[in-house]
Amino acid sequence: MLQLTRKRDEGLTITVPASEDTTVIHIVSRPNPTNPSQTQLGIDAPRNVSILRDELIERDRKAALKQGTQ
Repeated sequence: MLQLTRKRDEGLTITVPASEDTTVIHIVSRPNPTNPSQTQLGIDAPRNVSILRDELIERDRKAALKQGTQ
């Protein structure tokens, strides 16, 4: 199981190739008083499923745009 911590308004993108496989997202822990803006997620998915944090997708998109302009 992949475990991620996400802050409020942070996301992730799950890309599932055409298949009958199931992806399950679990709330591993709820926000705690010392860090109320974070929640831990657990994701059970087949190996062929791509899971990317949204900020990495945005970083890669910006890098591709920058390379395209040089």
